[in-house]
Amino acid sequence: NKYSVQWKPIADLLVRGTYAEGFRAPTIEDLSGGGSQSFDFYTDPCDTQFGAAASTASVAAKCAAEGLGSDFRQLKSDGTPITSPDTQSTTAFNAGAGNEYLQPETSVSKTAGLVYSPQWLPGLDLSADWYNIEITDSITGVSANYVLNDCYISNNANSCAQFSRDPTTGQVVDLNRGNVNLGKTETEGWDFGGRYRLPEFGYGNFTINLQASYLTKYDTQSAPGAEVVGWAGTWSLPRWRANAGIDWFMGNFGATWSMRYYGAFRDLFWDTSDPGTVNQMDYEGKNWGKGANRQGASTYHDVQFRYSTPWNASIQVGVNNVFDKQRPITYSVDNSHATYQDPSLDLDRYFYVRYTQKF
Repeated sequence: NKYSVQWKPIADLLVRGTYAEGFRAPTIEDLSGGGSQSFDFYTDPCDTQFGAAASTASVAAKCAAEGLGSDFRQLKSDGTPITSPDTQSTTAFNAGAGNEYLQPETSVSKTAGLVYSPQWLPGLDLSADWYNIEITDSITGVSANYVLNDCYISNNANSCAQFSRDPTTGQVVDLNRGNVNLGKTETEGWDFGGRYRLPEFGYGNFTINLQASYLTKYDTQSAPGAEVVGWAGTWSLPRWRANAGIDWFMGNFGATWSMRYYGAFRDLFWDTSDPGTVNQMDYEGKNWGKGANRQGASTYHDVQFRYSTPWNASIQVGVNNVFDKQRPITYSVDNSHATYQDPSLDLDRYFYVRYTQKF
């Protein structure tokens, strides 16, 4: 079901809003897909150097209740303690298994916004929109880290039943991860837009664009009654993002300069004994325990030149990441520990030439 409304109280202003309900049944793969063995990269929450037990008393107490010592360490395949978070498991886990007990997921989406196009300044359009999306029983494939953190940090007994520990070494073994119905996922935020088409000049046409978003909330709850975990402002979900640019064209020629802005975010810390990797030790997060490593905002610049040919083709030459801005280093990404999760961020400056032919 979807309901929408648009209203113009005055000629320059549009008021709009929507309310929608969604439904998604699990697929055959979700229900009965075969699992496979996987040597996952994970961090044991009970590890006393890199795990949540190093900074969160409640986690340390739960680990101790399971018989793990105050000096317990996650071990590598050679039997020595791990030297970094997210180290590969020494025994196979069961990954990607279907779940015959999955229920359909449902969603409710709400939006409300304004569009202002003043008659006294032709070519200007401004917009502001609020959104809220809530998914209940969302079907999600989870990681080994999710299962372990959901057990030790969120105290979810269902997740605690998905693994066991070697009775001799205390290491995590026989971990199962696959599709589950997360209790709830809710996101909320604001989208802002601005576009101004300048009056035509003798030397071309210019348009200025700005699109920005502010993430107010991105919360997950693993099961009804479980702790709500807020992810807004963490590594893959900075609160602020924006794109801005200026476009010019004259006849068959055109050029664009654009900027991509990614706001500051909090990240997992590398090692509590290394102050260079944890600059907010007193941060009380529900995501991974106490402590965080805050990374600053980043801005990337792109430029493109283009030419529309008489034979219905387009030639584009451009440079992305003009100033060779380096990605922030984060310790939250499995297998690399060195790149931002967002795939749209460039690894390096790069040049390109593109030819497009229309028939």
